[in-house]
Amino acid sequence: MSDCDGNWGVYVIKADGSSLTRLTNYPADELHPAWLPDGRCIVFQSTRSGGTDIVMNADGSGVARLTTNLAYDGGPSCSPAP
Repeated sequence: MSDCDGNWGVYVIKADGSSLTRLTNYPADELHPAWLPDGRCIVFQSTRSGGTDIVMNADGSGVARLTTNLAYDGGPSCSPAP
């Protein structure tokens, strides 16, 4: 995550520091990304609609909201399936 362009967003970058790509482009803060164990998806916290946890494909497509309650939801994480 970075705020290099004015608001916090989720980015990917190659290990050598090249090819910085922003995956989220929403006028809310997108924070605390975590890769799912299979590497196909990323979960993150967003200030959209007051605060929610969101999942998306590793390329930034397929964005889906995971939580919809009125309470604070933040700091999503993933663990391998048993």
